[in-house]
Order: sequence, then structure tokens, then C-alpha cells
Amino acid sequence: MKRYMSQILEAAFLFSLIVLFFMLSISSAKGQDSTKFSDLTQALATPSKVESLVLKNQGLTKFPEEILRFPNLQFLDLSGNNISELPENVFEISKLEYLDLSGNSFSELPGSISRMKSLSILRIGYLPNLDLKKAFPTIEGLENLKVLDLKYDNISELPESIARLNQLESLDLSGNPIKVIPSSLSKLGRLEAFYLNDDAELDLEKSISTLNSMPSLKELHLENDGILMIPKEIVNMKKLELLYLNNNKIQVLPKELDNMEKLRFIDMSRNPLPNQSLINPDQLLAPKINIRVKNNK
Repeated sequence: MKRYMSQILEAAFLFSLIVLFFMLSISSAKGQDSTKFSDLTQALATPSKVESLVLKNQGLTKFPEEILRFPNLQFLDLSGNNISELPENVFEISKLEYLDLSGNSFSELPGSISRMKSLSILRIGYLPNLDLKKAFPTIEGLENLKVLDLKYDNISELPESIARLNQLESLDLSGNPIKVIPSSLSKLGRLEAFYLNDDAELDLEKSISTLNSMPSLKELHLENDGILMIPKEIVNMKKLELLYLNNNKIQVLPKELDNMEKLRFIDMSRNPLPNQSLINPDQLLAPKINIRVKNNK
């Protein structure tokens, strides 16, 4: 009996080894067929397969010209390097949809970027040397741009021509010293998500009329902006569903928020709401609105 059990255990062990080897073989094969790369040398071994290339935080000081050899590249992340310029023929990456240049040393963008007609997501945040006035004519040419990230670019004013980005769905201006949201943003008819966090200069009272006139806005981020109160006029934001007010100085939620038919979530974390431990969100506002009030300080 013991011998029989020993044979069964041995067979089971061998079977498990075979299964493990088979799984490793499949995993290895998938790795070889991958379209995602984080090493330029490996990517250059199969240029036609490269669809995603992530070279973030690699100490690059120049744009790797070899990137132009990838005819099917769709996703390119060069963030966190020290690149100061792009080649004029960068538009030759004709299928590129996502481009992240954040955290580099750019002071301007080559005009040829506007010829990248497939580009839908552009991240150029953390570029303190960027001259936005010079760069914007290039950005405006991206007729299919849906996401624009300009956070921490030391922007105090936006050009009126931002209204030309009529396909834009998400705009991130966090960390910029913007006092009043420009009225030109109300012309962005498809804009659904707007980020304006970490802006101690923001005057929400003077900006509320623009926010109210943004026709498609569903998600609004006003976190860590030093806001003392929510203007009652916010009720006119008919499409708003998500409101993030984390880490402000708000003590009262206006009852008018009840009248916002689409609103379903408010983040009120780290605000000095009174009697925090006793708060029942359903008593503050209509039950349909979920209010996060934890971790208040």
C-alpha cells in the first residue's frame, strides 16, 4: 500500500512539473510576442512589433532618434528625463496616440507635432521652462486631441485659442497659479473632466460662471485649493456627476446641491466639517448623493 501511494505521489509531482513547464513556456512565448517595451535595445530587435514604449526616468538628455524606426508605435512615454527638444520629423510616428513628455526640459515644441493627426493624449506637465504662448499654436493643430495635461507648468493665463481644441474631453491645469478660470473654456463643448487641484490662487466665486457654462462637464477636481465655501451658483452645473473638494477649508455644504439632478458623489475629505463623527451624509443632502467625509482634519 505504501509503495502504491509513493507511486501516486511521484506521478502527481511529475505531472505538476509538466504543468509548470508548460505554463512557463506559454508565459515566455507571450513575452516574446509582446508589443510593450521599456528597453530601447530590445525594442529595436523587432521594430514592427513595437506598439508601446516606456522610457521614463532613464536619464535621457536627447530624443532617441531610433524611436522613428517603429512604424506601429501608438504609446510613447518619455517622462522624467532631461530632453530639451524633439526632432522636426517627429510627426513620422504617424500612428502615435499617446505622448508623455512631462518632467523634461522643453522650452518649446516643434511645430511638426501638429501634424500628428492620430495623437489623442498629450501630457506636457512639469515643464517649468515651457513657453505656453509659443507652444499653443502647435497644440491647437492637434485636431483629434482628447486629453491635455498641463499641470505644474507655471501657467497663470490660458490663451483664448484653447477653444479651438473642440475634441478635448479632459483638461488638467493642476498646480498652476490660475486666479480665474477663463471664459474661453466654456467653448470646449466636449470637455467632461476638469482638474484644477493645488491652486491656492483660485477665486472660485469669480470662476463659477465659467464652470456653469461648460456644457458637458461631468467631473470637477478642486482639491487643495484653499476654498472656504462652495458658491450656491454651482447648482447651475446641470451635467456634473463627480465633485472633488478634498483638503479645502469648507465648513458648510449648501443645501442647493440637492437640486443637482446628475450629482452622485462629493469628496469632502480633509475639510473642517462640524461634528465630523456624527455626520450622516444622507441627512446633509439627498440620499442619491454619496459624500465622502472620512479622514477630515
